Amino acid sequence: MSLEFEQLTPSIAEMAREAGRRREKRDDELEKAAALLHEYADSWDLIDERLSWAVANADEKFYRSARPLHHELPLDQGIKPQAPPAQATIIATDGSQIVPDRHAPFLYYLINIGAIIYYHGSGRPPDVAAFPKLSFPGDADSEEDDVFNVSSNLVSMRRDEREISMLANLVKSIKGQPGPTLAILDQRLLYWPIGNNTGIDGQRIVYEWQKSMADINSAGGWLAGFIDRPGKRSVLAMLHTLDLQNSGRKLQDLYPFASDIYGGLSDTDLFDQLLQPEERSVIFIDISQHNKNFTNSDPDNEVCFFYLKTGPGEGQLARVDIPMWVARNKTALNTVHALLVDQCRIIGHYPYVITRADEIAVVGRRDQEELENRIQLQMNELGIYTSITSKQQSKEYARGQKTRLEGY
Repeated sequence: MSLEFEQLTPSIAEMAREAGRRREKRDDELEKAAALLHEYADSWDLIDERLSWAVANADEKFYRSARPLHHELPLDQGIKPQAPPAQATIIATDGSQIVPDRHAPFLYYLINIGAIIYYHGSGRPPDVAAFPKLSFPGDADSEEDDVFNVSSNLVSMRRDEREISMLANLVKSIKGQPGPTLAILDQRLLYWPIGNNTGIDGQRIVYEWQKSMADINSAGGWLAGFIDRPGKRSVLAMLHTLDLQNSGRKLQDLYPFASDIYGGLSDTDLFDQLLQPEERSVIFIDISQHNKNFTNSDPDNEVCFFYLKTGPGEGQLARVDIPMWVARNKTALNTVHALLVDQCRIIGHYPYVITRADEIAVVGRRDQEELENRIQLQMNELGIYTSITSKQQSKEYARGQKTRLEGY
């Protein structure tokens, strides 16, 4: 039975009308936020005073904001890219996974990491590789017992950890290449467990993540996390904090920020209208309990960020996370900016190396079917015969656009 679209027509129409109303409100709030950014653009003493007050008095578990790293350039100034170095090595990793399915004939999960080493300016073709890992009950490397009760969230977290650990290993393996080495991830650097995975598994993965960051630093590499169209609101939260005392609001007004201040805007909306193509914003430090934990573990791992307009057109904005050891090195900072812009020029708006790493990593439906056929053949050779559950059989029948019950 197909979806009854006629029943949805009134809801679709109301959805469009609501989107129009929200757009008008967002435009008004964006104008207010931009005015505040211009007003406080170089009010360094006031910025320090009011952010220090907020950090000292707010509950750190809930307060999220940003702080300018330097008191040099106004907050509303866009920074143009410099010319990239003649040569550099750019490394990117990305991952995909097949999660366990308790309705399948056998339990397993797969993590596949795609990697690319790009030799900027050399004319040398990139090196690419994939690193798949299969985990199953009783696997010598598996952390689970025979129950193999592994959530999809935990598999995703382990994929994330493998992405950055593989990135660190590749940076350490690069020897004698001319120019700097830039390692890029297709996600945030301020990593934290997904959902409620804050127990031993989550703590271990965060520890390994921080260790891999330190390994890249020790190997002399530079690190960046590239986030396309991010939803972060730290700079808006900073502006809200700066304006809090002027508006007569109280400390508790910091907390509902995420839901009802600035009409659901994000930092992306603000910097999208501020920056010209290929410009970046000034550098901000992330104010959060998570970043405080990163800093306590290793001050060089404190996470900073800037916004980058990757090309012409509305909505072409990314957030770039960088660790403190890159943020405080002006040569490194300018080079990261220049190399990211150069990468985005190759295919338009998005770094080529991340796109290529994703292509290498992705495990398609046909790949999964071939993997499971090979597993089944090996099982059959040992006299092990299995089948999917009845529930899964029914689902696959329906998803094949067949009906078994029509007419009953």
